[in-house]
Amino acid sequence: MRLTMITATLAIGAAAASAPAALAQSAQADPERAVEHCRAMSTTALQIACLENALMARAAAPAPSGSGQTGHHPASPLSPPSPSRPAPAMAAPTGLGAEQVRARRESRDASGVSERVDAILIDHARTAGGNLVLVLDNGQAWKQSGGDRTRVRLEPGRSYAVTIAPGTLSGYRLRIEELRQILTVERVR
Repeated sequence: MRLTMITATLAIGAAAASAPAALAQSAQADPERAVEHCRAMSTTALQIACLENALMARAAAPAPSGSGQTGHHPASPLSPPSPSRPAPAMAAPTGLGAEQVRARRESRDASGVSERVDAILIDHARTAGGNLVLVLDNGQAWKQSGGDRTRVRLEPGRSYAVTIAPGTLSGYRLRIEELRQILTVERVR
């Protein structure tokens, strides 16, 4: 079994290393074709290695003549992200659920509320279902969401530093710093 994994790893490395020159030309000539070439690879590992090589080849390649840049092609989908290049503006959402996205953006823009709260957890209790109810030093109370099954053991009488921030898609995440645990929460007070 171990020999098979080593052989597979070596084969992947050899396949990924054998195509950079051809891939570099392909990535420069037609980025979409380079991506399609990588997607056609037989395994995920080969696909990843191929795409990484395409990105490196594209970044290292000279820019089209007259641009004065080297190794950076802003219009290419294979270009690595650049801190000097601003992120493209997000288009207005359309289709199913677009009204929810717009409402969320508008409420965050209009609320003027900080995106993050740092506080001290001063008390806690458990609901009948076993979820935590957390009381903070700033007077806020937060309850662990019903769908969050994360179990955290808190010592009675001990205070913990916590950070609450909006979740990536929705809701709020409470991080208990000392325990490095993250809970999905909703505010109750």
